[in-house]
Amino acid sequence: MTTARERHTDVLDTLLDADHQLAGTAMDDHHGIYQIAHQTAGRIAPLDSFYIALYDVDDNSLLFAYNFDGRLYDGPCHLPVGDGPTSWVIRNKVAFVLGTDNRDVQGSGVRFGNTDRTSESAVHVPMRVYRDGAEVVIGVLSAQSYNPGAYDETSVKCLQWLADRTAAALEREHAVADLQHQVAEANERASQRRRLALDMADGMVRMLADITREAEGLRATVRHEDPVLKREVEALCALCYRMQTEAHQLPLRPIDPSAQTGETLGKPLPRLTAREHEVLDLLVTGASAAGIAQRLDISVDTVKFHRKNLFRKMGVTSRVHAVKAALFARAQQDIP
Repeated sequence: MTTARERHTDVLDTLLDADHQLAGTAMDDHHGIYQIAHQTAGRIAPLDSFYIALYDVDDNSLLFAYNFDGRLYDGPCHLPVGDGPTSWVIRNKVAFVLGTDNRDVQGSGVRFGNTDRTSESAVHVPMRVYRDGAEVVIGVLSAQSYNPGAYDETSVKCLQWLADRTAAALEREHAVADLQHQVAEANERASQRRRLALDMADGMVRMLADITREAEGLRATVRHEDPVLKREVEALCALCYRMQTEAHQLPLRPIDPSAQTGETLGKPLPRLTAREHEVLDLLVTGASAAGIAQRLDISVDTVKFHRKNLFRKMGVTSRVHAVKAALFARAQQDIP
């Protein structure tokens, strides 16, 4: 018979294994992330039904992205935030555990799967991430059972941990998309400044051309018997010619936005080893050190070694700025 200590150890091993799997899953493999959460929930608590719903704050709606009742798969659906347990969690930002005093909330939800049966136990927990130092609920993870009393306090805590780790895996895509957006904005600002500089240079060249014509006109009126004035006018014309030539050679490069970040951006990537390129490519996808180690079949310490060398060569001090520098450098290659 399994003891409480052995059960605790098994649950801990299961959660750690889930964390490792989530870290190694590609950030755009949403179904793969949901599957890991589903399988893990079934290993740590009784499970007859399971779903993951994502919250869209812009239109106050829910996407029930992954829904299973036993082995019966129920396809994704969009619903407005309503009065059911999922919506309750979104509004209150805390877990909803089915009890005798809140069955009306559970009953207000949209049923799925085998609608002939009713869940007697249910846990709906918020999927939480941190953005700009504030906690944000991006969705809800739910485990349900047809048997009463299926979930205790430990089950709720474990499901909450799983929901947060699942949210973190999904958040990697958001973080990378945010970085890409920042890089796109930096490129656009650089392009605008370059266009402005070109317009200013073009205006300067036209002004110099006007001054040159005035100087040449003045040269035609100078009398030959006034050699001093004639030399001065000739020198003025020569200076105008030189200024026009130099104005066309102005180094009109995009503005380096590194001053805004304090890091080295806007520069080509340094010479990297093949392994460092692999590590950088995976950093850009949002993979963790554990995820990179799993993908490349190397140890986490080896990943950290390559990452340290990578940061040194790129002149950055953090993962975020390394990703920004890489995205910016690659985007610059596409700008004519």
